[in-house]
Amino acid sequence: PEDALIVSMQNGVHNAEVLRKHLGSRRVLAGIVDFNVVSQGQGVFQRTTSGPLSIKSCDDARWQTSIRALRHSGLAVVELDDIVPAQWTKLVVNLNNAVSALSGAPTRELIVSSDYRKVVAAVVGEAIFVLRKAGIAPARLRGVPISWMPKILSLPSPIVRLVTRAQMKIDPEARSSMWEDLTRGRLTEIDYLNGEVLRLAEEFGVDAPVNRRIIELIRAAEALGNGPPNLSGPALLAAIRSSH
Repeated sequence: PEDALIVSMQNGVHNAEVLRKHLGSRRVLAGIVDFNVVSQGQGVFQRTTSGPLSIKSCDDARWQTSIRALRHSGLAVVELDDIVPAQWTKLVVNLNNAVSALSGAPTRELIVSSDYRKVVAAVVGEAIFVLRKAGIAPARLRGVPISWMPKILSLPSPIVRLVTRAQMKIDPEARSSMWEDLTRGRLTEIDYLNGEVLRLAEEFGVDAPVNRRIIELIRAAEALGNGPPNLSGPALLAAIRSSH
């Protein structure tokens, strides 16, 4: 119906804007799923990390009813007057999705492996540099500045595990949706994650070679259609270092 209220929970920072352009007068709210979900097949989905749903605040009675229902079901819901900074933070965090997809490794292994962490730190650090040049200030991640993420990832593995455990619960089955896309032979959302960093870098006249290289590797995997390339930590680290 024309008066429908739509909540977009897709990754990226422009999804609600795109929907508004195509849905006419319908009201579209931006939302963020701050936890990981893995498909188990046959319509079964497993939640594999902790976190809330973050949604643009809205005084529409229908939506307030929906929020009460979500909370009653056990989901934490956070309403934000300004959701854009939180969308940028989620995008920065989601830059690890491509590392998961290229490695084939579960999220826990990305945290344990120093080489995979170096890749994530390089991708995220570059993105934070680009956002700073663009004058974009992301929201804090569970109370911690997102700019600390590369520094935390560079710490020894036991410390990283402790910090991560304090921030969120991670199921052994946790993997990125981009890994699932490659596994199922689908195109990924790389253009709306690492691609967003690259577009922003080009707009503000800075270089983003690491994110560019990650995009190239994902597109190569999409073209082959053989699933995740399962690159080892050293191999993936060498691949992004060759971009400099």
